[in-house]
Amino acid sequence: MTMMKKFTCPTCNAGCGLLIEVKDNQVISVKPDRTHPLSKGSCCPKGLSLGELTKDKVRVLRPLKRVENDFQKISWKQALHEIAEKLRRIRNTYTPNSIAYYMGTNSLHHYAHSIFVTSFMKAIGSKYLYNAGSVDNNNKFVAQYLLYGNSILMPIPDLPNTDLFIIIGSNPVVTKLSLVICQDVRKRLREIIERGGEIYVIDPRKNKTAKLFANDEEHYIPIVPNTDCFLLLSMINVILNEDLEDKIFLKKYVVNYDQLKELVRDFTPKRVEKICKIPEEKIVRLTHKFVNTKRAVIYGRLGTCLSTFCTLNAWVIEVLNILAGKLDRKGGALFGKNIVNVAQIGKLIGLGSINQNRSRIGKYPDVMGAFPLGTLAREILAGNIRALFISGGNPALSSPNSNEFSKALRKLDLCVILDFYINETASIAADYILPVKTPLEQSNYFVFDLNYQIFPHLEYIEAPIKADKYGPKAEWEILLSLIRLMKLTAFGNKFLDIIPKFYQFIHKEFDPEIILKILLYLGQILQKRIPFLSSHAVTFKKIKKKGIILLGNNESGVLEKYLQTKNRKMHILSLPIIEQINLCKKEFNERLTNEPKYKLLENEFLMIGGRHLKTMNSWMHNLQNLWPNKWEPKLWINEQDANRLGLNSTDYVKIENDFGSITVPILITENIMPKVLFYPHGWGHKNPHLSFANQHPGANINKLTNSWALEKLSGMPLMNGYKVRLSKL
Repeated sequence: MTMMKKFTCPTCNAGCGLLIEVKDNQVISVKPDRTHPLSKGSCCPKGLSLGELTKDKVRVLRPLKRVENDFQKISWKQALHEIAEKLRRIRNTYTPNSIAYYMGTNSLHHYAHSIFVTSFMKAIGSKYLYNAGSVDNNNKFVAQYLLYGNSILMPIPDLPNTDLFIIIGSNPVVTKLSLVICQDVRKRLREIIERGGEIYVIDPRKNKTAKLFANDEEHYIPIVPNTDCFLLLSMINVILNEDLEDKIFLKKYVVNYDQLKELVRDFTPKRVEKICKIPEEKIVRLTHKFVNTKRAVIYGRLGTCLSTFCTLNAWVIEVLNILAGKLDRKGGALFGKNIVNVAQIGKLIGLGSINQNRSRIGKYPDVMGAFPLGTLAREILAGNIRALFISGGNPALSSPNSNEFSKALRKLDLCVILDFYINETASIAADYILPVKTPLEQSNYFVFDLNYQIFPHLEYIEAPIKADKYGPKAEWEILLSLIRLMKLTAFGNKFLDIIPKFYQFIHKEFDPEIILKILLYLGQILQKRIPFLSSHAVTFKKIKKKGIILLGNNESGVLEKYLQTKNRKMHILSLPIIEQINLCKKEFNERLTNEPKYKLLENEFLMIGGRHLKTMNSWMHNLQNLWPNKWEPKLWINEQDANRLGLNSTDYVKIENDFGSITVPILITENIMPKVLFYPHGWGHKNPHLSFANQHPGANINKLTNSWALEKLSGMPLMNGYKVRLSKL
């Protein structure tokens, strides 16, 4: 019997509704769900390919063990017992901190994944947890902690009500407004234009968003890569020097910003024009428009996150919204509401902090419990880490300085990969590959981004199909099994350890839903809603019954409710930020005096990255329905540069620097600034285990990035705006 089952795609932050056609526990088709109250039929190719992912012929379905140079199938019992014994030996021979774990972006496909990774590492007694945040968004979490008192507190753009949306370093038509939950972003942006509003896109590349919504000389503003901070600080300069700040708002909510005017004195629009290549009058005009438009907001993302001054970038974007009185204002930047305040719960259970521990290599602070990925290879090469678990990621392609990372992987005593595939990382180093369920094989609650939703809601989805009983397991099942086999304390906490042990005692399978129930009830009690007693409280039973519960609109005028700083005030200037501004000022002045290290020779360029609509990093390149023509990315180069270097559209070029080299085809275009190159990340599939991806491999751009020069506050590498050399083949 064929059935249509509702599902919501967890692949990215859009959360689009899907209809899964199922027969005899097999996916027949995946279609957009036009009845989903938020996405209303909008979806991208990624979600529509989830059925192909589940049915992929090269998907790993049984545990694999490396025997010499090949992988052999083994039972779950053998795999888990052998891994537990090897972990026990490594832990006893060295220290608990000799065991590390890396979580990739797929760790957010299911709420229990990351919860149990943390539980596993606390049970082991190791601090060495790594995640994709340190090559993505940790800078924002650090800035939010410094300003709002908790890393989880992130204001989001009020798109349904804004009249001016300034986007810097982002392409939301493709990336779906990452870190912000918004269904059908293209529609929301189109609505801004239709009601007479404006969208500005600031980016070295005229991306898809700019082409659709800012395709004129006024609204698309090209900027030299890795100079965003100078532009943003110059906007603060204009606001403070022209006395444009919202003094009423600042007096009520802000302290400690008296020095800011002097700190940004050097960043005048006239001087910044020379470095960013944005005309002085355009900087001033944009700043005035931002201040004078009542409902306006600035949003920055990956282009600003993977830069030299990434935390300062995140901080300046927040401070611009604060100075202009756009924070906590309708049409500006709002703290998203929900049935619970995630940051409030996080503070109670120890989440949302920074700098609780320092890494052995480089002494970098942890951000919400995780160390920088850029230090992991050096920890392994130094002998500090002997065993590594990896789930939901492919760091052989995604880590900075990928050549160094691949070399380090081969030095491990034990490497365990939890994945759908034998990916590049597994191919290089895995001793064991443990197959995991796909999103379609797991029921799910969308809980991690509850306070980041443009349209607040609660949502539960039932798994459309069941995994083979003897086949793939959920990541949490695997990790809980290892905790039990090693006789460790789950969560590193004797009280919480009682929960899974109680299930075991009564001979009932543990359900991680109990953890969410506790947090949901606790969160509502903190909000003075008592489950089963208060009319506005929500129970899991109600969420399951309804599937999706809409919670109205985000609210303004609630700042004091959310701030977790002393006296509910925002402390604009902290010592780390003052230090970063001074370092930024030093580089700015060096650039103005033509310091040789910032000059570009004839064959030198600045490299930037990004991603394609059809891919979420590297893990979807083996799906033939997504890539029917075996599409491979091309290197974008400006037509002026191509003519100068005698390049034709059929040419291949070599891109290199001190860290590595790649060979790629080119795309000659006017949609990128001169002396700038663009190539998407996540490619480089020279891997026979991914039979289809291996036929259209692309190149791994991260071979050219530096894992040693990490930003001090967030541990993030420079992956946008670094120097490379180009030569024609």
